[in-house]
Amino acid sequence: MKLEALALEETVIVEDALYPILRQLIANKTRDLESLKNYLSTEDAATINTNSISILLQIHPEHPAVRLLNPLMVPASQDPEFRYYVRIVDYPQFIRTVTPELERRLECSPMAGTTGRLRLDFYRKVEGNVAKGLEIIIEKGKIVEAQHWTNLGYQANAEEYLAWKEQGKVPVIYTAAFAPLTFNTLLLGERSLNDLMWSYGETLVKNEESKLLLNALFPKVSQHIDTVYY
Repeated sequence: MKLEALALEETVIVEDALYPILRQLIANKTRDLESLKNYLSTEDAATINTNSISILLQIHPEHPAVRLLNPLMVPASQDPEFRYYVRIVDYPQFIRTVTPELERRLECSPMAGTTGRLRLDFYRKVEGNVAKGLEIIIEKGKIVEAQHWTNLGYQANAEEYLAWKEQGKVPVIYTAAFAPLTFNTLLLGERSLNDLMWSYGETLVKNEESKLLLNALFPKVSQHIDTVYY
């Protein structure tokens, strides 16, 4: 028997409801199997064992039910998790779309309330960018803009800094560089920043503050697809 989704009302305590739900599911399955025996030959019916019914949990590994049942579960296989094959046609637009989630992550991190510019250099133009990089502008923990950006070199960066200084508002600049297209795996949570730094020599991060910000915005997450039938 397979369980692919489990959702409860907010007022229901998972720990209180979980075992009654599982017992009812097993009772339903037992009844169905006993009924099936009536349509089978004696030999085939004898192969159906209703005294030992297992449940395959195909729900997110971080689901409360999985955590509660973990001590009773048969260890899962160590095969890689489900992986996405995703093309991002516009990095800035994608960042704008997921801004609420990114801001939530920031709020729960040591970088909560930060103000500055996160500049990511991809070395060359890649699919999803009309420039060689991406800039995310953050003000007091809120993402106010995401735009295409290109690293124009030391002289241009120095001139930009002097212009800001003259205006009396030099922003904090967080920077990092990624081998072409490897940023996708960080953006989608398939790999962590540390994974990329160990796998690709082109992955460079300016300082510890930049690492903190990147880890807050783009943590490694578990990949899972819930299957729902109507």
